[in-house]
Amino acid sequence: MKKVLTVLMLVPLLIGCSTELEIHDSISEEDQAVYHPLPIAKYKDGYYIQDNNTLYYIEENKNTLINYCYFRDDQFLEGNQRAYKRYASSIAAEMGFYVLDDAIYTLATYTNVEGETWDSFVQMSLDGKELKELFKLDFQPYSNFTIHNNKVYMIEDTSHMTIHILSLSGKELKTIKDTYADSFFISENKIYLRNAEFGHFSYIDENDEIINLPVKDNEYIEMINNDHVSSISYEDNTFNTLFSHYRSLTDTKDIHIFTNELVTYFDDQYIYTSQLSGMQKYRIYDLDANLIKEIIPSQSIQIEENNILSINGETDFSVICRVIDNKIIAYNYTGPIECNIDTGQCKYTVQ
Repeated sequence: MKKVLTVLMLVPLLIGCSTELEIHDSISEEDQAVYHPLPIAKYKDGYYIQDNNTLYYIEENKNTLINYCYFRDDQFLEGNQRAYKRYASSIAAEMGFYVLDDAIYTLATYTNVEGETWDSFVQMSLDGKELKELFKLDFQPYSNFTIHNNKVYMIEDTSHMTIHILSLSGKELKTIKDTYADSFFISENKIYLRNAEFGHFSYIDENDEIINLPVKDNEYIEMINNDHVSSISYEDNTFNTLFSHYRSLTDTKDIHIFTNELVTYFDDQYIYTSQLSGMQKYRIYDLDANLIKEIIPSQSIQIEENNILSINGETDFSVICRVIDNKIIAYNYTGPIECNIDTGQCKYTVQ
């Protein structure tokens, strides 16, 4: 009888060890397709945002400090730089982070008491207090990563940019070499690759062959979303006149061309443009290129002259980074801003 009881007690333990983490939420194509130096993750009626190595949650007129992106033995204690017994870690939200199933998924760099360092895929609590290492990486990650159908996709920082596909327990499922991609996203189970240096976009077919998408000479693709592309080109390679193109994914014929305005965001209803020099103006067009709204951040926010950004010229505010819940998200050297599309009013969200 004693032996039987022992076996029965072991059964739930064995079952518990065999279950692997599953993520039921999915990442929208829109969240993946946008690649900007302001990490943002939508959550419920607000969003998480990283600014100056600090993570905040923004909702309505309130911002909540989550953490300073560092942990000691998987714990964050605000204002406490205590020594660690096992390891210290810092989350790398600039590589991207997602909020799925009421948890935050991102990458982190660890250093243990012996001085060893490594990178890991991690899960963080929504309040930013606890970190859980899901698996270590045996390569140096580069740029963004994504999660799709309970698989983790990320780029290895090599000269040929290998893509690794891993399970949520860290098991290597597949590697795709020689992608030459510095960022990517997944739509309808197809991996789209972007090379920012050359402005090329391609995708990986079911045979892991890399298929280049059609581009014109001197055209640099910026973004793909909803089966459409935004790209830029310059007049006679003089860089004096910027042309921003909006077209379908498979046809190089332009649907719209915007002159000296950069298409920095679009969805299934609107096209959003920004300026690269002078006073920043955010313009919103319908899909027929009719101007719906123009928002000038400096009409709401007064800034000091030394806080002017340099983005291929001189602008007082950045290009549009995201559009969330009818709000344009951007930034300048003071910090992130929100512009309410209905009222046209802009404000700093973190100060």
